Formats: sequence, C-alpha cells, structure tokens
Amino acid sequence: MACDRCGGEAKMRCSGCRIVLYCSRACQKAAWKAHKVECATEQALSTIVSRLEGTEAALPGDVSCYICLEGGKLVQGCACRGTSPGAFHLDCFEKERVAAEPPPSATRGAMNAADDRWFHCRVCQQEYRGVTAVEVARRYWRHFRRTDRRAVAWLQVGNCLTQRGFVDEAAQAFRLGADDPLVSAAGHRAFTQFLSELQRGREHTKRSDYRAALATFEPLVDAVDTVWRDPAISARYFSTVVNAMLASLAVHGLLGRSLDLTEQALQRVEDHVGKNTAEWINARRSRALALCEVGRLQDARAIVEHTLPISQRVLGSTNNELTIGLQHLLNDIHNAIRQQASTRK
Repeated sequence: MACDRCGGEAKMRCSGCRIVLYCSRACQKAAWKAHKVECATEQALSTIVSRLEGTEAALPGDVSCYICLEGGKLVQGCACRGTSPGAFHLDCFEKERVAAEPPPSATRGAMNAADDRWFHCRVCQQEYRGVTAVEVARRYWRHFRRTDRRAVAWLQVGNCLTQRGFVDEAAQAFRLGADDPLVSAAGHRAFTQFLSELQRGREHTKRSDYRAALATFEPLVDAVDTVWRDPAISARYFSTVVNAMLASLAVHGLLGRSLDLTEQALQRVEDHVGKNTAEWINARRSRALALCEVGRLQDARAIVEHTLPISQRVLGSTNNELTIGLQHLLNDIHNAIRQQASTRK
C-alpha cells in the first residue's frame, strides 16, 4: 500500500475516513488541506450507511451475486426476483463498473451512459434504492474523486442523499461541491451552484418559508437548459425543480403555473428520458398533484391508476417510496371524490 501523498510505503491510516493511507504524520499533515473535504464526505456517508443498516429485509440464504455467482455479504437495491435477483458484492460491483468505463476521449453521451450504469441495476434497469444506493454513491465518489468527474461525483452523492431523505447531509454535500476548488478549476462550478440553490429551496420548504422557496426555485426553472446542455439531464432537473416547488406554488395560489410546469416537465421526460422510468413515474405523480389542486380529481385519478401498476412492476411494490406514495395519493383522491359526491347530495 502506498502513501496517498508521496507514494512511499504506507504505515498509517486516516483516523477520520479510515480509507486514505500515509507513510507518516508529516505527510498526513501536509495533505490535510486537500483531503479534509474528502474525509468529511466519507465520514458523512459512513454515518448514513450505519443508520440505514438493518432497515431493509434480509436477502434469502440461497441468493448469489449476479457477477461472481457466489454468496456471502450481498446488497440489493432493486426489485429483481429469482435466485440471482440483481444482488451483488460491493467489491464485485465496483470492479465490473470500473472495467466497463469508457476512455477519457469518449463522448458525453457515452460518459452519461456509464454513469447510469453505476446507479441502475444491470439485470432489471431499476435505479438503486435505500442503503444500496448510498453504498454505490460512496464507491462512485471514491473512484472519481480525483478525476475530472469529481463534480459529477458530488452531484451523485448529493442527489442520492436527497432522494433518501437526508436533506441536511445533501445540503452539506452540495455546498462542499460548490466551494470545491477542483470543481471550479474544471469549469463545473455552474451545476454545483445550481444544485446548492436547489437544496436551499428545499430547506426553505422544509421550514414552511414558501415565499423564500419560490424565490429560490423560479430562477432555476429558467437556468436548467443553460446549466445542463444534455437534453436528458436537463429534463430530469427541470422535473426535479418543478416537483420541489409544487408546495410553494399551491400556497401562493399559482395553480395555473403549477399545471403548466408539470405538463412541460412530463413532456420533457417522455421525450428525452423515456416512459416507464422512475423519472417518468415521478413526473406523472407531480402532474396528478397539480390536477388535484385545481379540483380535477377524475383526471388525477386516471393518471395515478395508470401509473401505479407500472411503478409496482418497474420499481417494486413493497419497499419503494415512489410506489408507496402513489398508492397513498390514489387513496386520498378516492376519499376526496367520495367526499365531493357526498357534499353534492
């Protein structure tokens, strides 16, 4: 093992992240300015993984890693079924993904496809969820943290934490990314700033400061296509911003704006990401919520009733938060329709 700073024989390990090795205290001290951001990120991810461990159902004893076909300590973050249901050893997974990486000269499309492979099951194409998603984000961060894809690593870590409900930790990750001198040097500061602002809007919403949230979100709607040139990525973030600002729009009575934005978001996702994807399912959920706000309950019910079985098939029916959210939304719509009918009588 080599020292992370000078390349000499490593004799000690960073006591914070337990990942980076050094040959001496002198080398560790000299490297600290560059390492402290990485160290904080590693510690935050380790803490979250520890909090999530044991919260998911254990895999059956006969399940094997779909890569090496052996058993042991496996993880699974999708809804695959069978004796090799998308479960894997994290080390096997990382080696497979690294081996499939395109060369540095590859097109942006090839790089985006490679990133998607890190965060989607190779067997069923579902996006990873729960503790598996956080573990994968941690592996991705470790592998790319010192490359020109460091900014993307920040993005993936922050998004992963946001989707799993770790809002404060995600905000910290986005702020670190926006202030990261290596990200700025690579010309990626614009999208880390975008994500930092998106997270700031979410924090305002969490505190019910809807005026500040709306003032934060509105400029992001206009900035999406400037910051994210790839149509698929732009569509994803347009939909993400719209979904985040729905509560603020409702509070301010901007229901027409909500209908317009959710329609745009759904169309963009359909055109550039595809139907029957997690992004499409979430965009349809947002559209249904906007329709509910203006009293178009029958239209909202039709959307949810069509989307729910697709979500159950694509994302899973029991442990997936999006599927569960759609089921709750459908129940709420049914109750509202019954109450509306009772009032008319």
